[in-house]
Amino acid sequence: PRPRQSAEWSTWSGSANHQHIVGSTITSIHEPLCSIALPRQATPTEVMSTNRVRVGEDSGGILPYYPLILDDRVVIQTGPRRSQVLEVKLRTGETVFPSAAPAADESVDVGRAILGVPRFPMTALGDRAFIRSGIPLCLSPSSQDQLPMPARIEALDLTAEGKLIWSIGLEDPPWGGAWTFAGPAVSEGEQLYVAMVRRGALRVETHVAAFDMLDGRLLWRRFVAAAEPSFGDNLSWVAHTLLSLDQGIIYCNTKH
Repeated sequence: PRPRQSAEWSTWSGSANHQHIVGSTITSIHEPLCSIALPRQATPTEVMSTNRVRVGEDSGGILPYYPLILDDRVVIQTGPRRSQVLEVKLRTGETVFPSAAPAADESVDVGRAILGVPRFPMTALGDRAFIRSGIPLCLSPSSQDQLPMPARIEALDLTAEGKLIWSIGLEDPPWGGAWTFAGPAVSEGEQLYVAMVRRGALRVETHVAAFDMLDGRLLWRRFVAAAEPSFGDNLSWVAHTLLSLDQGIIYCNTKH
């Protein structure tokens, strides 16, 4: 039998295996119950949008948001910083935290030409939210000593207005500037699984790592695949490697 479906939507596409179905009936309404204005994110240095039109968005107004539904709350990350995690009441739109309104329109400018745009998916388990802050840039070898807004995996306490519980960065050994978190975390319980990429002088490597949910300790890391970059050595790109997790097996799509 199919597993019982929940009304919650606790990660991008609903669940760790990305086959979640809303358990309750959706009633058609003519007017929204509430409305929340989100920042309009722009990426002026993104090269893909310079000579083609994106589907449903453009470089001056991307759609990077993935709301989570947790009981009677909506949680959404509205920007690359930890302080930009917003929680509101589902039925009224009343802000739970932060006390200030979401930031005005902003530009995600990393000071160089990049391929791809930042997205802000997140995962929630119980009263904890796991976000990827920063910009997950896979930098060209010539610029790995100039990492702007490095990506981090951070655990937030939703019962304490998003207070930081722990944070994982890749700036220090044994990692270094060549590494970045390539996607949001997925989990079915005690461990978080995250795709990671490392760009060297000749190839790009894809890895999968497991971290302890309680304190962020690295438990293991597994090399998956490597290939030469298909777009030259001088271009940095925003990494998006999305894991799926089902019945104890992790699936990793290695095509960037």
